[in-house]
Amino acid sequence: METDTRTRRRELGRRMRAAARDAGLDSTQIARRLGVGSSTVRHWWSGNTEIPAGRLAAYADLVSRPVAVLLGDAAADALYRAGQRDLLNELLGGGGFAAVVERLSHGVPFSAGRLAGLEADVTLLRAAVERHTGRRWAALSPSEREEVLRALLEQLNQGDGNGAHPPPRSLIGGLV
Repeated sequence: METDTRTRRRELGRRMRAAARDAGLDSTQIARRLGVGSSTVRHWWSGNTEIPAGRLAAYADLVSRPVAVLLGDAAADALYRAGQRDLLNELLGGGGFAAVVERLSHGVPFSAGRLAGLEADVTLLRAAVERHTGRRWAALSPSEREEVLRALLEQLNQGDGNGAHPPPRSLIGGLV
């Protein structure tokens, strides 16, 4: 029984750490925003300490992930990944960057530097897709778009085996 609890806490911690990395946050930044010590966050990540439910909800908001995804709910994860696909499609198609960021942020403010970095990543991603395919997104057929989205999401979601996902710049490097 104790081993099952510890294993579940470790798996939750792995997903929490991956979500933090995806959000560009480290343990110190998360701790400051949640009002806890950075060692507490690292204990959550390692599975040494259970995160209280209220803190988990705040953490999920901070890293822009549904709580169910952090808890490992396969259905919630599938919905989250479908959302990733839709957002990538919108961004690559020239969708309004500000509107997409607004939906992604769930009320968590982004610094001007972080917004500029995200916008630069999207610009690089669009250029990489054009170099890779030889055409703009709008000129690709639906099946070609689906193929590009599938490749991007596969790279984005494959991670490194430890729950860490590649940052956008490495994703772009893998595409070109």
